[in-house]
Amino acid sequence: MMKLGKRAGAPVAVCSVQAAQEAIRERLFKRNSGQRRQSDLSDADWSVYKWMVEAQEPVVGEHLILDTTATPPNVLAEKLFYYWLKCEETGESDPDIQSTSWARQFSRPDDAGS
Repeated sequence: MMKLGKRAGAPVAVCSVQAAQEAIRERLFKRNSGQRRQSDLSDADWSVYKWMVEAQEPVVGEHLILDTTATPPNVLAEKLFYYWLKCEETGESDPDIQSTSWARQFSRPDDAGS
């Protein structure tokens, strides 16, 4: 992906998202016991999670690691937003190739402490 971005002259931002295993287990239990959010379309359960953990390859190169165990979504979005801006600044492409306005709706400094 990084090579493709470089060839195209486009910035590439890679983010690895993780959480404590107990938090993941609890979220999957809620999902599969009828307490899922309407926007949650996945049917993945604990067996899928275990398979994914065993099959995943390490992320190589510069990337952002976000831990979702207890971090509020607006804080995660803000970190991702500023990481994207950094990648965009150091990228070789036209900075308008991808708008960052989508992240602004989630990343409001006045919510950072909530």
